[in-house]
Amino acid sequence: METQTQKQVLNLNGLKMVKEARSSFENGVFLINHYNREILKADFNKNPIMLYADLDGSKTSNKQIYRAFELLGMTKEIGRKIAINTHEGEKWNYSGANE
Repeated sequence: METQTQKQVLNLNGLKMVKEARSSFENGVFLINHYNREILKADFNKNPIMLYADLDGSKTSNKQIYRAFELLGMTKEIGRKIAINTHEGEKWNYSGANE
């Protein structure tokens, strides 16, 4: 019998990654880093799952975050409402759009 976390891990294996994005899953915590910056963290050890996202740092990071939301069974709109936004600074400040 698979646990909820094991089922989720199996679903995350198909996650398509954007350039320079890396994912890992250790000790019940799923992470995505983009250019060495943590953009998504899902802690499956918590009930309900705690979700943190660095939203609006760059459009490419958002694309990656939204793909992860889909694999977690939610739309980008629901994910944006549920996730704790960890972004600091202006919108798109990692993309160079504000320079």
